[in-house]
Amino acid sequence: MNDFTTILILIVVWGAGLLFTSVRKVSYLRSIRDHLAPGAAYSDTMKLGWSRRGFSFSKIDPERLTETGRIYLTRAIVNDRIMVAWLFGGFLVFACLFPHGKGSGPLN
Repeated sequence: MNDFTTILILIVVWGAGLLFTSVRKVSYLRSIRDHLAPGAAYSDTMKLGWSRRGFSFSKIDPERLTETGRIYLTRAIVNDRIMVAWLFGGFLVFACLFPHGKGSGPLN
């Protein structure tokens, strides 16, 4: 197996990991939406999670959710942290595989 094949496999695995965590994020968002506490408005609860950088589960007030919703919220926050770590870890691996400079790196 040559270097190009190895790098291609790493890119596919990294992309699959990001896709998996992104799909879980959407799934948790739907589960949280379905477990709002009685009397809690969907628009008030979910708009708390939006900011300029996107949606953040940590900004949702757990008091506006049922017990099941709080469990999903905790899992969603952990999933977000895993996704960010996977994203930056992948960038770090790629930065090591493709160092800057002429004649360096595995593809030369």
